[in-house]
Amino acid sequence: MNEKLKETLLSILPITLMVLLIHFSSVATLDSTLLTRFLLGALCMMIGFPLFLQGVDMSIVLMGEHMSGALVKSNKMSIVIIGGFILGFLVNAAEPDVHIFSRQFADLTMEGLSHWIFVLIMSAGFGTMVAFGLLRIIRNVKMRFFAAAVLLLMLVLLMFTAEEFIGVAFDTYGATTGAIATPFLLALAIGVSSKTRRSTEEAAESFGILGIGSVGAVLAILVQGILMKGKPIAPPPDAAAMSADALNHGQFFLKNLVETVKEVSLGLSPILISYAIAAMFWIKPKKRELRRIVLGAIVTFLGLVVFLSGVYFGFLEASKDLGMQLAQTGRMWIPLTVGGLFGLVTVFAEPSVHILNAQIEEETMGSIRKRTVLWTLAIGVALAVTLSVLRILIPEFKIVHMLIPTLIAAIALCFLVPDIFIGIALDAGGVASGTMAAAFILPYAQGLAEHTEGASQLIDGFGIIAFIAFVPILSLLALGLIYRIKAGKSANAKDN
Repeated sequence: MNEKLKETLLSILPITLMVLLIHFSSVATLDSTLLTRFLLGALCMMIGFPLFLQGVDMSIVLMGEHMSGALVKSNKMSIVIIGGFILGFLVNAAEPDVHIFSRQFADLTMEGLSHWIFVLIMSAGFGTMVAFGLLRIIRNVKMRFFAAAVLLLMLVLLMFTAEEFIGVAFDTYGATTGAIATPFLLALAIGVSSKTRRSTEEAAESFGILGIGSVGAVLAILVQGILMKGKPIAPPPDAAAMSADALNHGQFFLKNLVETVKEVSLGLSPILISYAIAAMFWIKPKKRELRRIVLGAIVTFLGLVVFLSGVYFGFLEASKDLGMQLAQTGRMWIPLTVGGLFGLVTVFAEPSVHILNAQIEEETMGSIRKRTVLWTLAIGVALAVTLSVLRILIPEFKIVHMLIPTLIAAIALCFLVPDIFIGIALDAGGVASGTMAAAFILPYAQGLAEHTEGASQLIDGFGIIAFIAFVPILSLLALGLIYRIKAGKSANAKDN
């Protein structure tokens, strides 16, 4: 539990301190109500997130191993594929980042694009591509060909989708994987790989399943954008929403708490019910494991409710207000600098990034150091956030001007690097764009877009998470190319 608390403090505390520094330096000052809610929200997040992570370790991880193992043991490809789709769908629908992200999009659209409809569309795409990713492993399709094909499909759909959906579609890449999806899907991918590969190939094949699932969510929203092209996507009337300022702290927190309890219940219950059914008929867990899972599920639920209540109570609103105030300064360098610092801090503070870096150093036998990867990711993400902010401040600078060359470069690199780097790179996109990207950096961009002349919250306010996700992909593919060149030189030196 101490380790979970440390991870949480490293993720949330740096952002909190930066906001307080900006507030007290008078660059942008939060009013007393918003500052109080921000601090109370941060406190709830610091309490809730370690509880959530502890609960996930006690229950979700074990459930993932059990259910994934049961699918693999069936030795039937159809069961593995269908089970992969169902698990992918369920874990994506339960991810906290997905709900934080989709709420922000739903708040800016018509009633027909509600929060849960958006979550279901994302989850359907995620589950579908998880199934295809498992089929790739079973059919022994090279990762380079598979990755290039899905990236090319993203590029093609991008050309035809409605402009309002481009940024939000690509943002889903970084919002779909987290503490719930990771243990389920990695266990499933490793299990399928162990049945179809030699032990030397197993590790390489288990990488990429998270990134492939995220691609599915992007594709699903792009298709939705094609279907809705030309249709009005207007925000709901102001009269329909209750102003947060009209409620005191207790009323506002209670309102958010009730909504969050419903949201978490709907998100977690399908996974728990599915596991209960599987446990009765196929898994047959030991009583000790079952008690641990039940207790862990309760802790997960309570932790997630407290954490999300903190996000909705003060974090989102304070971040958006900060962006609005910085946009009103009229000095472009201030929001650019602040955005870049936010990007830098989130990478260094994200525990999953350090785990990934150690993994890369181990897989490359020390040829690529974890410190090199860390600084590559940190500088890359800081640059990505800065460019995304610049895109908002200069509305003529469209998101497609960044996405098209990014996708073309990624497709080209797929044919130049070892397969293991492609899988690692696809997974890394979700790792670098952690919870703070959805809970703080995205609303910061929304605030900038709302108060920048010529900018739109729907068109320009989204897209920032996409580049936080895509920079690690390009960075790690580039490192894979460097590794291949180094390995080639070493081989030539030995031959000579």
